[in-house]
Amino acid sequence: MKHFIYSADLETDVISLNEFDKNLLLTTIVNHLSNYPDDMLTHEKEFTPEEKRKYVGRNVINVYEINPKSGKPSLCFTKGNKTFYKDLH
Repeated sequence: MKHFIYSADLETDVISLNEFDKNLLLTTIVNHLSNYPDDMLTHEKEFTPEEKRKYVGRNVINVYEINPKSGKPSLCFTKGNKTFYKDLH
């Protein structure tokens, strides 16, 4: 199952992995957001063969941005109308 880090600003994959590697994904996210602080990254993976029959594209796992308050790369999630950030470090 392939995993991808996709850049919204660059409109391309930053990295593509054949297997899940947490440390490499985390390092890539932190390095990219340090160089492009206004970018938004998504962690995506391929659909399984069964899911490909129903869906097109890739499955979005998480979204990452720079936390505007702390200035650190963070996991970004929304509950209701509020956006919350969890620092990656």
